[in-house]
Amino acid sequence: MCVTCGTIKNWKELQAGHFIPGRHNSILFDERGCHPQCYHCNIGLKGNPRAYDRYMKTIYGEVVIKELERLDQITKEFKPYELEAIIDIYQYKLKEAV
Repeated sequence: MCVTCGTIKNWKELQAGHFIPGRHNSILFDERGCHPQCYHCNIGLKGNPRAYDRYMKTIYGEVVIKELERLDQITKEFKPYELEAIIDIYQYKLKEAV
């Protein structure tokens, strides 16, 4: 389900919508800021930020939002072993979802 408009679709038809737009590496893999969005919200509405903000406040609250905003200001250089661990985690999650 799209977190911003509520459209129900198979997970394979949804996209990874980032609460804080861009590819900022310190929060790129932080699951608190990445949720399923339909193409229309993620691309057409550029993330549907007002609805995404309401979702984030409801699910996580202001403390997490502020933490993500703070982390967004930090540049993280991932070590190869960290990236390999992230790949392993998501490969496992993908197998569980199928």
